[in-house]
Amino acid sequence: MTGIEPLKRADPWSVAQRLAAEHPQIVAAILVHLDPELAAGVLKICAERLRNDVVLRIATMKAIRPAALKDLRDVMRTVLAEPLQERETALGGISAATEIIKLMGAALEPSVMASLRENDPDLARAIAARAERHGPGSSGSSGSIVNKSSVRGNIGGVSR
Repeated sequence: MTGIEPLKRADPWSVAQRLAAEHPQIVAAILVHLDPELAAGVLKICAERLRNDVVLRIATMKAIRPAALKDLRDVMRTVLAEPLQERETALGGISAATEIIKLMGAALEPSVMASLRENDPDLARAIAARAERHGPGSSGSSGSIVNKSSVRGNIGGVSR
């Protein structure tokens, strides 16, 4: 459906606010065009009655009649009349740091982990634990990812 692109980048709260006054069938017709994760986020915010009605309509939807499509386009013009708050893009975090440290290799890992332990011991433990859980091959490398020193909070090097 044309014109839905701005909704695809919006945060769930913005979408839910824009659709709150719409008929459940219109909400369902819009949500099926969104990423399932975004649609679920929108539905989590909705009142239980609306949420259940919309999910039922999505589950039984087969096609949209031309008259309904016209209504949907009109709604989209109204919904998108004002800018939407875009979703934040998830970046960084323990997962990203673990992967980066593993890819830096065994030569740099001890000093990086020592610095992390000095600045934030809990974070260093969380990174080490994630490295242990995801074991060999998670970054496409071969060999041991976590060495014996990981017990003390280090991430093992990537062997090549």
